[in-house]
Amino acid sequence: LAPFSGKKLPPNAYYTSAETLPNGQVVLGTYDDGIILTDTAGNLLDSYNSSDGLVNNNVKSIFRDSQNQIWLGLEDGISVFDLNNPVQWFHPEIFNGAAGYAVAVADNRIFFATANGLYDMETANLINTGGRGASIRKIAGGLTWNVVNEGGRIFAGRDDGLFACTNGQLQPIDQNTGYWTVR
Repeated sequence: LAPFSGKKLPPNAYYTSAETLPNGQVVLGTYDDGIILTDTAGNLLDSYNSSDGLVNNNVKSIFRDSQNQIWLGLEDGISVFDLNNPVQWFHPEIFNGAAGYAVAVADNRIFFATANGLYDMETANLINTGGRGASIRKIAGGLTWNVVNEGGRIFAGRDDGLFACTNGQLQPIDQNTGYWTVR
């Protein structure tokens, strides 16, 4: 492993392992920063850590399988990454650790039903960035069991009723409690 000329790598990272990909990019494992993806000159392309879905940030080893998935031996387990997939792990902070119940897509927006609300974002944010750093809008707080696209319209089954969602606003259809599914 020769020193890289790139200047954007974390200056104090302790590197534990490396794997060269077929396209010449390099995956670097670190002691406490997860993995770093670089080009052949060592310029930072991306990085992944526990906030992106790794079991933890202490990478002991890296293995690339025949499908070019990256397997990581970690301090507390094993993680696998498919670098060809734009979505690695999606658990934005705005969800506040809430359980995810359903996802629907309409009008170039993706909707998320969670234990603490209904959220949406532009689908381009998910495709282009895997959702990392994406702008996510909270449409409504409160337990949202389900969200569906029926005929191009978004409906949310919530603990406080059944709602239609139009332009980021909920309109009540029926406010009886406990709508789990919408069909």
